Amino acid sequence: QRCRVHPVARQMDSHRRSASAGRTTAGKWYRAVTPHVRSEDRDSLTDWQRAYDNRFMVTSLTYMHRHVGECVAQAQRTHFEKQEYFRKHELPNLTWMDLHRMTHDRSIRQRQPAYYGDVGGPPRIGVLGKSFK
Repeated sequence: QRCRVHPVARQMDSHRRSASAGRTTAGKWYRAVTPHVRSEDRDSLTDWQRAYDNRFMVTSLTYMHRHVGECVAQAQRTHFEKQEYFRKHELPNLTWMDLHRMTHDRSIRQRQPAYYGDVGGPPRIGVLGKSFK
């Protein structure tokens, strides 16, 4: 016994097979869209003429090093970001007695112990609020 397939399903299956069998897309409608570039973003005429005149003056070494400036700039930005991590900090202007008192006051306000010197910044949420009175 053969399985009967609905005619519409058979037609859809044959269309799918013909599409995957290397059928070209020449029959499909295609419209190229020209990009719109603002006038202030366009290069000048002399830049275009210089690029056109020098189109054959490219060696393989020049082609290989065409992005070196961008790589150097990226390395400098990365180095600056790493140096920011090690920047000099200001020396404290409180004595240890004043800092101890301020740390104790903050721990009382938070109703939980505070780290030594943790006197600024946002208030912490009390974790052990019931055990510390």
